[in-house]
Amino acid sequence: SAQTRAITARNAVLVSTPQALTGCAPINARDVVLLAGGNVSTGAVLAGVPSPSAANPAPGTIPTGRVLIASNGLAAESFLRSASVDYAALLAASPVRTGGTVNVGAVNAGRFVSYSQGAMTGAAITTSDALFVESGGRVTVAQRWFAPEMIISSGDIRIVDNGTVTGATGL
Repeated sequence: SAQTRAITARNAVLVSTPQALTGCAPINARDVVLLAGGNVSTGAVLAGVPSPSAANPAPGTIPTGRVLIASNGLAAESFLRSASVDYAALLAASPVRTGGTVNVGAVNAGRFVSYSQGAMTGAAITTSDALFVESGGRVTVAQRWFAPEMIISSGDIRIVDNGTVTGATGL
């Protein structure tokens, strides 16, 4: 399996492995693409807003970056070894499910997409555009999720009691 530490990048972050992927610390970049053949587990992710804290971006900031969690089969090795990866094409491609589960910490992004064969659990997820989750297992909304557009596709969805819904865009 592959494991990362804290990652901060001005542009995009792309991590791809045929095995499981564990990101123990925050990831802060314009766009974040995590591709794995097995389970994906990461701490906080901030995409599209320069901030020292992925879990707590500066007040008034609107994240515009994209987060994609999918199978490493989504991108060929030659594509990944290219000197200039076409992130727009990669992020626009039809996602392929990871071979395992997905577990994410707090996420702040413009768009969040997660496709997995196994269960998906997410802490607080806030997007300024859209949130799409497709899972072959249980999807657990462990903390509040906010997005103007939200689609959760699973045969088993669990929403942890986080209090009351405070707006039309949250779970």
